[in-house]
Amino acid sequence: MGKPAAKRGRPARLSREQIVATAVEMLLESAGEDFSIHRLARVLGISPMAIYRHVENKDALMQAVAVELLERHKPDIPEAGWPDQLRAWARQTRGHFLAHPVFFSILGWQEHIASAWLSQVAVLARIIARSGLQDKQLADAVRWTANTIMGSIHFELSSRQSGYRVSEDDIASLLPEDADTIGGIMNHLRQENADTVFDDSVERVLEALRMRCETSLTT
Repeated sequence: MGKPAAKRGRPARLSREQIVATAVEMLLESAGEDFSIHRLARVLGISPMAIYRHVENKDALMQAVAVELLERHKPDIPEAGWPDQLRAWARQTRGHFLAHPVFFSILGWQEHIASAWLSQVAVLARIIARSGLQDKQLADAVRWTANTIMGSIHFELSSRQSGYRVSEDDIASLLPEDADTIGGIMNHLRQENADTVFDDSVERVLEALRMRCETSLTT
């Protein structure tokens, strides 16, 4: 976070809602960098202890922030077969996280998981359950699907933020055999855009889920 945001003025009576709203604003402005209770208190013009009169601890504050932010992400799941529903969930989740990178910083902190994110996972679980998977097979499929899709989104976001690019100089610095291999791959990758790459990842997830369904029916 750059220089501290200008103080918004101390309200006559500070409320929990005002604290959460200010925390949300700070996180959106700074993409979650250097957020702390002490920094929040300085922005509000109060002491950290005044914040703890309204929220039990930082975990409670972050849970409230997660609810506020993730409430804005409500995927519009169509009345369709489960593959189309999963595509809709994946694409809309990607769009929301790319537009608001700070969401990744509030999904988990200090071994906690935002309960509001679990609601989004529940939507995904109900979609996959329509494929016929259940019990442990469903749990494994949900974990693998969520990890794969969110991993793809996080990698894309990290690449955007870091300006990640593979240049000709980078390739030329490799051993000849490695340069030939990577050069051939990059020539193909440069012809694809991020949307195409993500959609291809989702289709591969769907293919794997279909195979799991077929296996479950024969065992």
